[in-house]
Amino acid sequence: VPGWFNVEARRARLDAATSRITCAPFSGGVAKASIGKGAVYLGRGDAALEACGVRHDLAGVQEGVRCIRRRHDEGYLYLVVNHGIQTLDGWVSLSVPARSVISMDAMTGITGTAESRATSEGGTEVRLYLEPAASIVLRTFDTRMAEGPRFRFARPGKTLLDVAGPWQVRFVAGGPELPQTCVTDGPASWTAKKDPATERFGGTAVYRTAFDVPEAHAGKPVILDLGRVEVSARVRLNSKEVGHAILTPYRVALPKGLREGRNELEVEVTNLGANRIRDLDMRQVPWRIFQDINFVDIRYKGFDARQWSVRDSGLLGPVRVLDWREQN
Repeated sequence: VPGWFNVEARRARLDAATSRITCAPFSGGVAKASIGKGAVYLGRGDAALEACGVRHDLAGVQEGVRCIRRRHDEGYLYLVVNHGIQTLDGWVSLSVPARSVISMDAMTGITGTAESRATSEGGTEVRLYLEPAASIVLRTFDTRMAEGPRFRFARPGKTLLDVAGPWQVRFVAGGPELPQTCVTDGPASWTAKKDPATERFGGTAVYRTAFDVPEAHAGKPVILDLGRVEVSARVRLNSKEVGHAILTPYRVALPKGLREGRNELEVEVTNLGANRIRDLDMRQVPWRIFQDINFVDIRYKGFDARQWSVRDSGLLGPVRVLDWREQN
């Protein structure tokens, strides 16, 4: 029975109802009875579901991997998300048959045909690589063979280059005012120097540096690993935008790689508004101007950000260029 309301009484009613059903002896934890033109399966857990012809999607995957499924005209759409703490790297079983599958990464806009194969149970297996918090959209086709380039997951390999710096940090948008441009030896929080102007700043800064790429690493698919970012980044390489990073791990895939010789990298980072709010409360600037709202903190006390610590902001790194590893 679902839920906990009067659970014991409702379980007793369920047991009484099932006891009136005459059925064959249990086999494998499941019994079957006929009622009119229908059938009743008695049992618990996966065995009962399988007896009814219900197969689990993503059967056997590691803890934390979840999906939702919707039908479209030619097959199914799956959203697969890794809510766990371990990387998913391997074959995943879908309960539906499919002649072909397309993978679609909503974070990057990259699409391609997925590596897939039929299972003996009548379903489909798809090869996936999902780090914690990552997701993928799968589009299956019942009868059509999808064509196009193969989807390549960005599996990080060994470190090829360390992008150490120095870095120019230029503040481009936000408030209460734009701090002065500065230079750091390596990627670091713009609040690290204890400058009041940067500690209270909420907005966007551009971290800029240049680095040399040897011929051995030029022109090959690589992954740019930004390390720690507080909190969102837009990346430009040699004046061209190459991607966004808004969650851990902060990485950007570079299918065309880097050019030989000098490369210029810009990472535009936007922080949270916490430091800005803290400063407003410390200076007693009236900003909570709302109608018909009781603005409180998480303890339902009067909201006051003066006791907050200054949050790290910007590009903290380390920034590295990683080899793009193919699947095992």
